[in-house]
Amino acid sequence: EFFDFHRDLLPRATCDAARQSLLRALQVLDDARCAAGVAQAYLASNDATVLRLCEGLLQNAVQRDPARAQEQLDAILREGRRHPERRQRAERILELVAARLASPGK
Repeated sequence: EFFDFHRDLLPRATCDAARQSLLRALQVLDDARCAAGVAQAYLASNDATVLRLCEGLLQNAVQRDPARAQEQLDAILREGRRHPERRQRAERILELVAARLASPGK
């Protein structure tokens, strides 16, 4: 329940302070199912701390469950790449995923 609450609320958060709190809770829970919500927060935020938290969570999610993470991220990344203001971030997520898949032992 605690995980589901944070995972579901994260994409709805409209300010970086709320995103940061939710991301820190998800970081403690360390569950690969958070990839979709984290990617949405990454695309929506401009805060450096939030972006770093998102990157770490995405890398962990891909390492723990690569198939599920890729499945969750596909639609979000396709949509992100269609919007010029989000394209660069969507490309960064793809880089993170590819890097983690290329070196699963890290």
